[in-house]
Parts: sequence; C-alpha cells; structure tokens
Amino acid sequence: MRHSLFSPPSHATHQGSTLLRVRVCRKTSRRRCTARVFNAIWRSLFFSSLLIGGWVGTCRLLAEFFYTNPRYNICHVRVNSENVFSDEEILALTGLHSGDNIFSVDLESMRKKLLAIGQIRNVTLRRVLPDTLQILIQVREPVAWLVSRVENQKRMIPRVPAGSFLLEAAGTFYKPTHILPRYLSLPIIRGINQKLLASGDLLAVEDLHHALELLRLVSIRRNPLISLRLLDLSTGYCIQALGESDETITFSTHNFEVQLDRLQELMKVCECSGRRIASVNLFVHRNTPVRFFGELDRHPFQQKQNGGNIRSSSSNR
Repeated sequence: MRHSLFSPPSHATHQGSTLLRVRVCRKTSRRRCTARVFNAIWRSLFFSSLLIGGWVGTCRLLAEFFYTNPRYNICHVRVNSENVFSDEEILALTGLHSGDNIFSVDLESMRKKLLAIGQIRNVTLRRVLPDTLQILIQVREPVAWLVSRVENQKRMIPRVPAGSFLLEAAGTFYKPTHILPRYLSLPIIRGINQKLLASGDLLAVEDLHHALELLRLVSIRRNPLISLRLLDLSTGYCIQALGESDETITFSTHNFEVQLDRLQELMKVCECSGRRIASVNLFVHRNTPVRFFGELDRHPFQQKQNGGNIRSSSSNR
C-alpha cells in the first residue's frame, strides 16, 4: 500500500531522529566542557606567568636600586646605651658589620639578641637613610643588691659576691653585665632562699616586696635624711636594717609610715642631745627600746611621741 506524500512519519522514523539529536547534543556538551577546561587552564597559566614575571622583575628592581646599591651600605652606627655598653660591644652582640646593606639587616632579630641581656630593659632600632643605623638602649635602673650572704656588713660591698643580682623597684632581678660605680653604693638585701634567685621572674616572696616598699619610702624621707645600706629578711617576721652610721634598726613589716615617723622624731632628739643611735626596735609600738653609742651614763629618759614612749638606755661601742 502506498503512503501519501504528506502523510505523518512513521514511529520508527521519529525514534531515529530523536536518537540523532541526543548524540549531537552529547558531542556538543563534551566540546563545550573541554573548551571550558582548556580556557581555565590557559587563564591560570597566563596569570601565573604574569605573577611570576612581576615578582622576578620586582625582586630585580629592588636588588638593583636598594639591596645591592652601595649607596645604602651602613657607614654610621649611632649607639645610645646610657654610657653602659660600648659601641664595639653592641656591634659584636648584634653581629652587625660596617658595609652591610641597611635594608638587608634584620632589626627584629637584632632587638631580640640585645633584649636577651638582663641589664637591658628596652631596645629601639631605626634606619636613617641612606647609611645610618640608630640603636637606642634603655638600661634597667636598680634600687638594691640581692645577695645570698654578706661577708662584711659594716661596709659597702667592695666587690660583687658570687650569686648576686641587681634588683629593680618592681621586684625583677637580673645578673649585671656591667657594674657601674654607683651600683656599689646601693643598699643590700639578703635572706632570700637561693632557689628563688631565678633571673627575670617576679619575686613571689612577700618579705622582699616589703623591703622594696621600705626602701621606696626611705628614699623620699627628708629632714632628717634616713639612709639604709643593709636589709636582712632572714627572720621572716621583721626587717633588720643597718643604717649609714652602723646603727641597727628593726622594722615591722607593716605600717612603715608610722615607724619612719617615730624614727625621724628620735633622730631629731638625738641631734639636739648629741647622741648617736646604736640600735632601735621599731617593732615595739610603745616604749620603743633605744640604745646609744659612746655614753657612760645609764640614766634612762623618756620622750613622749605620738601617744607612745621611747625608752632609752646607753651603751659603749
């Protein structure tokens, strides 16, 4: 039977055309996916080449104009260490040499090397173009010596005993690298356990902080001036101090202001009478025991002071 020219296609013809379209779409999708991958790889390579080329070019420009430019070689090093360290010592500690490029030196590494020295509190390094490096060193300011023992407590220490540290007002202590002449006249604190002498740590001993507070209050006292050169903390419940004139003063660890007021009042009385204190126990609040040097008479006297009494007796040295 013949089919008409305009008759609809058969079922088999429609199915074949559908399969052909599916195959064509699959090939087109593969080509597009391949093209996207290729474009992504090409763009990545292109931008990577640009970055690498830019980095290499920048490094060459920096090396040409800065890092290898002799104009920026270090010719001058200005060191301000408060006259404690010499320029040669600082250069040796940092490993810095004349002629090094000013941009090549690692300032942070140099700073850490200098801060490793206990006597240095802070370090500031500055580049001053084109050829100068500034090193500003702040040295710790001690207020006392921290020692395990004192061979001769009647004198200032002529030399530094073994195991001695310099002590700051904040309670930190360190091994001195350079001992300045003014350090030898600092007061001495003794009586602390050797196990606590760990450089750089805050002292946890309450008695030591009491001693530092006493030294701080003494330093601001005037009329008359109080001078202490040795503080013994070995008893644990009081501070036994040695004054400038070899007088022994016993302090309680509390109410330093009141005790110093009594001490200054007693010193004024002694100035008027011409006596010298041999020992005084300020631990006692009333009837404070006082002994004097160089007097033969042993007649006690009493002095009214702040509601309490000072009891005195003389003694031959």
